[in-house]
This record gives sequence, C-alpha cells and structure tokens, in this order.
Amino acid sequence: MNTKTAIPGFRSALASYIETHIAEKQVMGCRYRSAVDALRRFDGFLAEQAVECPDIERHIVEAWLERRPNESVSTQSGRVTNVRQFCLFLKRQGFAPFIPGKYARRSRHYVPYIFTRQEIHSLLRFVDSLREDVRSPHRRIVFGLIFRLLYGCGLRVSEVLHLTVDDVDLDAGVLRIIDTKFRKDRLIPIVPSLTERLRAYALKCPKNRRGNTPFFSAPHGGQWGYRRVYDIFRQALWECGIPHTGRGPRIHDLRHTFACHRLGEWIRNGVDVDVALPVLSTYMGHESLYHTQCYLHFVADMYPDIVRKLDSRFGHIISRKGYTH
Repeated sequence: MNTKTAIPGFRSALASYIETHIAEKQVMGCRYRSAVDALRRFDGFLAEQAVECPDIERHIVEAWLERRPNESVSTQSGRVTNVRQFCLFLKRQGFAPFIPGKYARRSRHYVPYIFTRQEIHSLLRFVDSLREDVRSPHRRIVFGLIFRLLYGCGLRVSEVLHLTVDDVDLDAGVLRIIDTKFRKDRLIPIVPSLTERLRAYALKCPKNRRGNTPFFSAPHGGQWGYRRVYDIFRQALWECGIPHTGRGPRIHDLRHTFACHRLGEWIRNGVDVDVALPVLSTYMGHESLYHTQCYLHFVADMYPDIVRKLDSRFGHIISRKGYTH
C-alpha cells in the first residue's frame, strides 16, 4: 500500500496547481519524493518572478532551467523533466504554458550583455520620458525608480517588485532585502541622489502606504508584475537602438552591468580585488564568491588596461566565460 508523500507548503500564485499535480502523480502510484523538492524550489522561483498566470511564459521556464555553474547534465535534465511534467499537467487543464523539450541541452551558457554607460543613460532617459496613463498616473516616476534600482543597486527584478514600505528606510537610505534567492537577507545602502528620488515618490504617492504594502504600488493596489517591467524594457531597447536577439539583452543583465561597472571602477581606482570581491558578493547576495569572480572576465573585456593587475592572481578566472546569479 502506497503512502502519500506529505506535500510541503508552496507560496507562489500557482501553488494549488502544483499541489494538485503532485497529488495526481501520487494517486497514480508514483512516490515522487525528489520531484516534490524540485517543484518546491520551482514554486519559490515563480513567486520571486511574480508569476500569476498558469500560462507560464517561455523566458520564465528557460531562466529556471538554465544550466547552473558546476551542475551536471543529469541534474539539469532532472529539473527539465519535473518542470516539463508540470507544464504538461497545466496544458491538460486548458492553459497554454511553454513546454520545454524532454532533454537538457549540453552546452547552453548564457553570456550576459554588459551595457555601456551611454546605453544605460539612454535607457533611463527613455523611461523618464514615458507618458503618464490615466490608469497608472505615476508610472513614469515608478519605472524610473525601478530601473535605477536594477542598475544602480544591482537588484534582481523580483527583489525590487517585492519591496514593501517597511523595507525602504528613507531616513537612513537603506533597502532591506528579505527572503530572496538562496534565502539570503541583506541590507543595501543607496546613494543620496537615489534616496531623494525615493522620498519624492513616497510624498507624491502617499495612498495606502502601510508597512506591509508594496512600495511600488500598481494601480490595482498590489505589486507590479514582471511582464509590465519587461514590456517597458523591450520598448526602451527598441527606442535606444539596442539590438535584441532571442537570448538577450535581458532585464537581469542590468544587474550584471552594475557588477561589472562597479568592480571595474574599484580596480581602476586601486581597490584591492581580494577586498572588493567579498564586498560585492555580499552586496549582491551571491551564494558564493565563485559567482562574483565570474565578473572578472567581463571586466577584463571592458577595461583591457587592467588585465595586468588581474592576471597574476585571477588569470585562470578571466580566461573563461561564465554566468552568475
């Protein structure tokens, strides 16, 4: 007699669908224990990306299934199988999610797009020129701040969208990032000019500003969705003449750009790399220093004049490309 595996708590908007899918598998006699853990992690990712509709889009699925540093193909294939089975379940329910192939690709490493400073200025100018909308009268200031936090603080999109009023200390100029990727809470100091912009927004949009409400409140009162930010990002790329292929640039590349620009500036100003890397790693909430070291390759490409400073200690790192979180 099969004993039904206890289903742990899920927190995304698709939680009930995942639980039903697991229950269906167990009724069919599958033990499904490792898959439950895998789907719980996938559920956490869906929550971080603010996915609300069962029609999961391709870029969300592929972002989750991207092969990770030091991950074997078999481990990645296991993740592909679990997500594929869940997406097929959603399709049987009448939804239209993207369904990944059966097998993981053996050599798929995304190379981040590192924006130039001029491109960053152009993107921000576009966002600052957005037309106000009757349905969202504050979208210009909101998206201006969202994109400045993505680049200026190197935050993940989910981290910005999940900020609550309590998470933004406008007196100290500090953001509190909690329960994020790798379950790492951290405090993010922000520059005075950005703090002033945040204060101006808070004064201009005081409605329903209770401690646990979204700092960037959407017109319906909840938080803005990833898709809306992505649409603005794609419009900005088009208007700024930045080519977009099937694989990028991505919004997440603003985070990569922040890391490279900051690290490159430190190195050129004589900051010891052995000191700079741990500081940057902590600031960005990386799981390990390995993920931060990968940026050295891109910094070397951007600033050929600093390669000599890095080569003696980090030559083995800057000689290869990698991707980070």
